[in-house]
Amino acid sequence: MKTYLIGLVFILVSCNGQKKASLKNSSDQSKSDSSLVLLLQDEYAGFVVEETMVIRDQKRLKSFYSKINKTRKPGFPVPVIDFSKEMVIVQCTGEQNHVGLPTLALSRETDSEIVLMAITDRETKTSTITVVTNPYCVYKMPLTDKKVLVESNHK
Repeated sequence: MKTYLIGLVFILVSCNGQKKASLKNSSDQSKSDSSLVLLLQDEYAGFVVEETMVIRDQKRLKSFYSKINKTRKPGFPVPVIDFSKEMVIVQCTGEQNHVGLPTLALSRETDSEIVLMAITDRETKTSTITVVTNPYCVYKMPLTDKKVLVESNHK
């Protein structure tokens, strides 16, 4: 009985140690990464043309999510953003005839603007079926008054 109790305590203590280690690693990772945090990335947004949106209020964010959730049941939940400290960047690549999701990365920052690079990794698949997608990505970043520009860089 005593051995069973010691084994149970050992298992519980080791489980808590794992949780603490993973939390520490995730907080260290967020500090070492850029200020962009990916919230959502998908292949079907419903935007026919390429568009970049800088969202600074909850009403506009809800409007964007209602557009992408028109064909989804259940839809994606609208993230809770503190717009006094953060803003949301949405990159829609428009209609594409290839497979690949866009990502954003900080390219450069000046006193008046932040330039993000939109990278779309295009996967080429040999097939007789053509797939038309509307890929997009949603990021949050710290609130700034600087102008946010997005440049395209297709791989």
